Amino acid sequence: MLPTVVVSPTPVVSRQAIIPTPLAATKALTLPDVYTDLILGGQRIRFYAADMMVVSMSDFTLVGQAPQGTVISVNEDFTLVGADQTFSFSLKLQEGHNLLEINASNPAGQEVSAIFVVIFDPTP
Repeated sequence: MLPTVVVSPTPVVSRQAIIPTPLAATKALTLPDVYTDLILGGQRIRFYAADMMVVSMSDFTLVGQAPQGTVISVNEDFTLVGADQTFSFSLKLQEGHNLLEINASNPAGQEVSAIFVVIFDPTP
């Protein structure tokens, strides 16, 4: 089992490279301005979120991209990535800090984990 890596706004170097990166200026979908990449078995898993990200609404959708057949879990919810290579989780945030424990595994049995804190602050 690979070690759990905590993602932060500062680049983190460990056995798994995890670096929050600004999203390119041109984008087809409305996505958050940052994303975090996890490397699993030489392939990228991208989450459109970053640790300590502040949001102003309690309804939060974590979206991402991963190879088909990858199993993604956020806290206790799981999904299998399909042919479109995308996934999403609809979450109800509590005011303040919300812990997101993210795990991904591929068909070869390799795993990678990350912990995100998303902050819900309803004040403008």
